[in-house]
Amino acid sequence: MSSFLFSLSAWDWLSSGGVFFVLLGVVFGFVVKRRKYPHPENPDDLMPIEFKKNQWESKKEKWENFWEYVLIVGLGLELAVLPHSIKEFEVLRKSNLELQLKLQHRIVTKDQRDKFITFLKDAPKGEIVVTTVSSENETITYGWMIRSLLDEAGYRSGKHPILEFEPREQFVLLFSKQDAYVVFTIPDAFHPPDYAIWLRRGFEAVGIKTAATFWTDTNALPFEGAVLVTVKERN
Repeated sequence: MSSFLFSLSAWDWLSSGGVFFVLLGVVFGFVVKRRKYPHPENPDDLMPIEFKKNQWESKKEKWENFWEYVLIVGLGLELAVLPHSIKEFEVLRKSNLELQLKLQHRIVTKDQRDKFITFLKDAPKGEIVVTTVSSENETITYGWMIRSLLDEAGYRSGKHPILEFEPREQFVLLFSKQDAYVVFTIPDAFHPPDYAIWLRRGFEAVGIKTAATFWTDTNALPFEGAVLVTVKERN
């Protein structure tokens, strides 16, 4: 319990105090306003009943005013905390949206597919090996979607339509975008094939993030001179 109390920030204490004062003001203000004069009229009492009632009503009014002030203080605290609460809510909402996006499976939409094929209709074509560097089902499924997209756009796959390929120490990554979904790998960074350049433009044109990389040791390639399109796992 004590650890929980110490974990509360100053804003949490202000907000809690505001709620507490509002509750006090509302509850006790409600009770005081509905109280009636409690003393029955006594014929033997020399002090006029109206005088006693006026004294009692005066005290009652003071208590009503007091609980109204308590309510106002509570509302003031809540208003003071409101901007911070809104900011915290926005941060939480943004975090939830980011988490939802991460949990969603990546897909190639029909619109992306149509635009990709149209964009690369007259572009040079060549052999592309699609690989994945993760055993996650989501990554492998997305890899097959990329393979299907390339097939429809006219890029042949060769003997191996898709490979699950573990990168080695010789695999030098020069990411232009750290959150890339698709990584282009070419054996010669200074003389990339024209079709690989156009292919990357096609991916970028339909909103599929990419990064360019190259190999320093061609012996580590699964195929000599291969151009790889490697599907990353989600960050």
